[in-house]
Amino acid sequence: MTRSSTSIRRILGNETFFSGHPWQDPFLAHGLTDLDTVSFRYLVEYLGAYDRGRRERDPDPDYPLPYPLLGLKEPYETYCVRINCMGEPANLGRIEFERNVVDSEHPMFDSAPIPLSVAVDVPLVIWRLPRYRRGIPLNNKYATALMRGIDPDEEPDQGSRGRGWGMSPRQWREEVGDVIVARKDRMFLIPGHIEALCKYCHEEKGGYLEVTQRAWRTQRLKCLNGINEDSFESFSFG
Repeated sequence: MTRSSTSIRRILGNETFFSGHPWQDPFLAHGLTDLDTVSFRYLVEYLGAYDRGRRERDPDPDYPLPYPLLGLKEPYETYCVRINCMGEPANLGRIEFERNVVDSEHPMFDSAPIPLSVAVDVPLVIWRLPRYRRGIPLNNKYATALMRGIDPDEEPDQGSRGRGWGMSPRQWREEVGDVIVARKDRMFLIPGHIEALCKYCHEEKGGYLEVTQRAWRTQRLKCLNGINEDSFESFSFG
């Protein structure tokens, strides 16, 4: 994904990339070796999501904000995605994946990136939101899927630890509630990115991780080698 961001900057230029763009007319972008299908997708999504210029540190949340690459020292907002638990869509009419913003100095950025997200080159951090509602299902299958362990040397543990290869830590399995996820590097993120990754982890790779929990290490390594950026791209465009 770093490669994709670089492609966008080369086409738009740093000033346009960081501050939004005023483009409305058709245009043609040429790429020789750097603009691949992933880069093209991110370029289109960027232009669609951030289609209006802005002043630096403009407090209006409808516009994109400057990114860390500008060398800003003060806090600013960065786009993240909220993943709602089962009860939110079913009982309150909310969608599963919502665009959100979070302060650049939020403590979530101090945590290590999710291993599964690192494997597909989308380093994400995650944060659980307060569970203030009662009487609705709080399970969050997508957050649970994101947190599955992929260390081939870590044996599954059903006890108090409740973690290991193919397993989510116990605290990420039941009544997780709503969560927010953001890129570790604080680059922009939209719901479509996270929806694709969550379904990749849950639907495409979840079963393989489960069936190899009691497998030999060589089989786990084979499974792990299949979790990568190319595999994720194939799933997303499939």
